[in-house]
Amino acid sequence: MRQSRKGRKVGVAQRGIDRLSEIIMSDSTDAFLQLPDALNATLPDDLLARFTSSESDEAQFGPVHRCVNLRQVVALLKLSAEDVAQRSIIAYGVHLAASLAGSGVQRNTALHVLNCVGAAKHIFDAALSHSPTATALTSELLSTAQRLADENPFPPTEWPLASEIPAVVLTAARTHAHAGPWMVLKFAQNGAVSGVRELIVEEVEGLVEE
Repeated sequence: MRQSRKGRKVGVAQRGIDRLSEIIMSDSTDAFLQLPDALNATLPDDLLARFTSSESDEAQFGPVHRCVNLRQVVALLKLSAEDVAQRSIIAYGVHLAASLAGSGVQRNTALHVLNCVGAAKHIFDAALSHSPTATALTSELLSTAQRLADENPFPPTEWPLASEIPAVVLTAARTHAHAGPWMVLKFAQNGAVSGVRELIVEEVEGLVEE
């Protein structure tokens, strides 16, 4: 009996979820262990609803806005098969990193946010083998955050509030947002890359629900 179109879609989506999960498991490496603790965390409840809402600013970045931690973002980045999607994923990921870093009014808190953005740059650059797509964009977003701290001192903290840095990063990141559709790598039964296909949104949603 021929499998229905819906059944085939569900099957492809589940294989996509499984593949993303495999990438995440393979990334349980020193690179992630060396990240600031905040970047190994999942979005807290006060940010979760906003980031994953279809009406949020983050939704402009496409299916990646369903990712709630950096490991999921990196997994999706490694699965992506086109520059426009990769830029959107990285832009969202750097914004996510800045948002995960926390908030506060002290200079050290703002510095921690910048450190987290710098650490995210390292992770995303490495995920794409330091390709121009990755390095140019992560450098741009990190520089945007650094300029805010350098050019806009606010007494008595002398630096911007930690919460202001993600807002500036989001403004810059939006120029690289691409809602989709996205093309991702297609894998044969033996795990070898066999081509490209359109990403099914349920793959990302299923990954987040696991």
